[in-house]
Amino acid sequence: MDTLRKPIELTEIVWPVFRLGIKQPEVHNQIVYYANQHLYEDNQISTNSYIVDDKNINKNTLGLRRLLIPKQDLYTLSTTIYTLQDLIKLAKPNVWFIDNIGQLFQYKKSTRAKLQTYKIKQVLPVTGIGCVLEIEGFSERFKSMTVPNTERYAAILSYNGKNLLYGLYTENIKTTWRLV
Repeated sequence: MDTLRKPIELTEIVWPVFRLGIKQPEVHNQIVYYANQHLYEDNQISTNSYIVDDKNINKNTLGLRRLLIPKQDLYTLSTTIYTLQDLIKLAKPNVWFIDNIGQLFQYKKSTRAKLQTYKIKQVLPVTGIGCVLEIEGFSERFKSMTVPNTERYAAILSYNGKNLLYGLYTENIKTTWRLV
């Protein structure tokens, strides 16, 4: 099994990111995969391997490489993460992720950040998915993947000198802290 490199820094992540699960994938000869074994009643063992990524394929992104791997050999990527705030929400200490260029990593939450709700001032439509939100008390605008329906408040996570849209709420919630 190949060794994994040093822990990844947030600035090194190439989006989108894909959630793999709690089992660490195996890496051998630039191929990232999961091997499953099944023991039958007659003591026969069957092994199946499902490929997450094959860096031997000369393409720049995980998606382009996966297009060239036979479908029956592919490991299913069921959760796609487009933003840091969603990564923060989904990350658990034992969960593995892979980014768009094939870097494997675990996101370790190590610091606390303030989470506070503010009234949504205006919802601006955009071409494509989601909307842009103007939030009371902020000169910056926030991109949301979902358009508010009954939600009138936006939760803003203040982290490392930056403000991240954390979620949308129907009512004002108490100021709290999140591990990030």
